[in-house]
Amino acid sequence: CRLDIIFNAGSRYQQQKLEAVASMSLLTEGTSRHSSQQISEHFDFYGSFVGSSADKDFAKLTVYFLAKHFDKTIEMVDEIVKSPSYPKAEIETWAQRGKQNLMVELEKTSTLSRIEFYKSIFGENHPYGIFAQPDDYDNLPKSNLKYFHESYLNSGDATLLLSGKITDRQIEIVQEHFGKNTWGKSITKSAADLNTNYSAPGERFVHKPNAVQTAIKVGRKLFTRTHPDCPDMM
Repeated sequence: CRLDIIFNAGSRYQQQKLEAVASMSLLTEGTSRHSSQQISEHFDFYGSFVGSSADKDFAKLTVYFLAKHFDKTIEMVDEIVKSPSYPKAEIETWAQRGKQNLMVELEKTSTLSRIEFYKSIFGENHPYGIFAQPDDYDNLPKSNLKYFHESYLNSGDATLLLSGKITDRQIEIVQEHFGKNTWGKSITKSAADLNTNYSAPGERFVHKPNAVQTAIKVGRKLFTRTHPDCPDMM
């Protein structure tokens, strides 16, 4: 079975680069009751897998679990979603690893072309044209992650999808944990404006010394997701 918890908490809601992805990635790295190791051992013992992601618009937590251990898995999912502690040591470890991975990515022509493509479509100051740089990992305060979690990873911004061979009892358990009471803070959201008149059609070149490959991206701005033709273009 699979449970997806989707939040309206993508990077366009963050005040500082990396807040969204860090807040999601570090959910499993410690809570008020369990350490990172204890959480990992819990999910492993019950045959569960937890993954997270954050894009420009949404943040998502995905859990795969065995039906027979559904109760135990959901108990821990409830805990990591509602009360992560964001330990300083885990933040530093995550930042060091993320910085190194990004430095490797920025050596790839495909990554450089993707970044330049979005900048040319939306502009460097648009949420879709902003990208983290290695130095952004050097200053990521715990307080920022706590605020982002409380403000955006809450019941008011969450959509839950339960799929697989599920039972009525499992649906009831999910509702008891995530639908019975509100959790997190309810604030007035301040997402960055997505409207833009920026347009820079033409050719862009990014020089990469000693590159052995060339990456080419071709595209243009189309209609929004609310347009009736959008599903057919996905």
